[in-house]
Amino acid sequence: MGIDKNQLRQITKAGYVPRTAEILDASTANPFQLQKFVLDLTTAKTETDPYIISFPFKGLLLKAGSDNLANVDVKFNKNDQGIAKVNMVTNDAINSQQMFVSAFISWTAQPGKTITVYVFLDSAFVSGSLINSGTVTTALPSVITGPTQVVIPAVTATIIIPTNPANRLTTLQNKTGAALYIGGSTIGAVGGINEGILIPSNALWIHENTSALYGWSVAGGNISYVVES
Repeated sequence: MGIDKNQLRQITKAGYVPRTAEILDASTANPFQLQKFVLDLTTAKTETDPYIISFPFKGLLLKAGSDNLANVDVKFNKNDQGIAKVNMVTNDAINSQQMFVSAFISWTAQPGKTITVYVFLDSAFVSGSLINSGTVTTALPSVITGPTQVVIPAVTATIIIPTNPANRLTTLQNKTGAALYIGGSTIGAVGGINEGILIPSNALWIHENTSALYGWSVAGGNISYVVES
């Protein structure tokens, strides 16, 4: 038994639906892998009224600031009073294996200064150098130091990774057997105004910053890290 023209049209239309969905996904989702925001730092943005990145991402890079002293403070996932701020300057990057839900960016007034924020939805970024016209060379780290073991006392803010201008990338693992909180030097008690970013037991943290990183734990314990420079 044959089919008429209307039946043929329905069959043909049904076959195009999956392909149309694939094309739509490729054309709308993939370009969103990287987003760029230029922040004018002339007027201060407070913690109570921050600039908000409101979609999930894995990598954050600051680039192309008006000068190397341009800086912002970043809170990840929540803007609660107890979440520690991470101070970032031009060329700083933070990458995570787990998605950040959102980011809240604040800054002091820096007249005439700007900074560009690149947000990577599902990838990480390592700084490189642009040389010649149209040629990119990635300046990969050439030295590995560690593993280094650090024991942090219970309920005490302690330096895990000291300040080192040569640091390019540090991989940290929480071996305390309990929750570890990381942040700046003001990091404090869980539930307090300076509670840091939670790193679960055995989880990794990728630190792309030359500044000191502090840790705080209820029980205290061992932290291991490897530095690439």
